[in-house]
Amino acid sequence: MHAKEEQETAICQREWLLHDIMPPMLHRLREHLETSLSILSKQTKMDSLPLTTSKNDSIKGLITLSGTHINTAELQIKLTPHQETAVKATIEETAPYFLEQAQQGRNYIGLATKRVRTMSEPLTKQAAVELLDDLCKLIDRARSSFEYPSEAALFPYKVCHPKYFSPPLKQDLVIEFFIQDVFIVCNVYCLDYNTTRGNKFSSDSPVFVYPLIRTSIAILCSKHYVHRESLNLSDIRSATYKDKNATVVDQAKTKTQSPMLTELKASLQSIRGLCQIYKQMLLQIEV
Repeated sequence: MHAKEEQETAICQREWLLHDIMPPMLHRLREHLETSLSILSKQTKMDSLPLTTSKNDSIKGLITLSGTHINTAELQIKLTPHQETAVKATIEETAPYFLEQAQQGRNYIGLATKRVRTMSEPLTKQAAVELLDDLCKLIDRARSSFEYPSEAALFPYKVCHPKYFSPPLKQDLVIEFFIQDVFIVCNVYCLDYNTTRGNKFSSDSPVFVYPLIRTSIAILCSKHYVHRESLNLSDIRSATYKDKNATVVDQAKTKTQSPMLTELKASLQSIRGLCQIYKQMLLQIEV
């Protein structure tokens, strides 16, 4: 008799969760997801962010971030051998700088939104648990997209096209932007292709072995989610770039916090928390 009462209570609790609690909760989740998508919409949000190096004036400027692009940028760069006259580089709104990480994150958020929109009712316990589990995975992937780019998306593997900037950059200058958590990071490298003495390298040359070391560490990073910076690789001294051996004679790095990305991170954390709470509530009902 006691076991029967417990079963009836569990059934009532399950029906209450599925029919009274889950529908408004899913509506709330959908609103959160649509808000997250709107944050990454060009028409909704725009950040104007200052860029400056903390210890010197190697990098000074202003960028505007909207959606998945840096729409505009005005930079002044002072690196060796450009110390006497600052190099000016701008990004025009007609040719914005694409942030692949933001697009990847947006894609995962879009998939999560579609998953909620296409969920049929009435829900069963199994279907509800599977839905919440899928949402957790998609949100985790979205959040991971913003943590740090892949090594393939960074110098020296990714080529900085001079035409993206106005006026076009000189061949010895590389500028890259990427997302790190809630920050927009700007790296600038000044290269020298003429210090290799005829491109003769021995097997113990730093320029020769660097790509091999970097590739090994890139594999380590991809398997264990270790960032390049934690392995002290932020200061690159030599690399193969555009199929040429180059020495990095100077470099600078700065980052600026984006209110847009900060808001997005909080929204995704809220979605992840809701999914986990209600998933555990459903799993605790044994019927």
